[in-house]
Amino acid sequence: MELRWQRWKIIADMYFASPRKTLAAIERACHVSRAQIYHAVKKVSEKEGISIPEERSNRKISNSDIEEIKKKLGEGAIRKDICWEYNISIDTLIKYVVRGGIRQ
Repeated sequence: MELRWQRWKIIADMYFASPRKTLAAIERACHVSRAQIYHAVKKVSEKEGISIPEERSNRKISNSDIEEIKKKLGEGAIRKDICWEYNISIDTLIKYVVRGGIRQ
């Protein structure tokens, strides 16, 4: 468990570093996925009482973005391109757009 904590701490330190490291840089350096990065940051911040700024903890798509994405999907845009443009994963796209009542 101690080894896991040390790894989480390293990832969280890179996440909160100044100048800030990108998620891609952390993924490459630590060989972890984004979900693992967010999990590590969450666990370390809970244990050490660090507050995560709202804009960094809330990575949801705005309602206006959802409407734009709906329109683009209706026009035949490729999901991969939409995910790249909005910097989201396919899972996030499905969670907020498809499950949100868009499926036709």
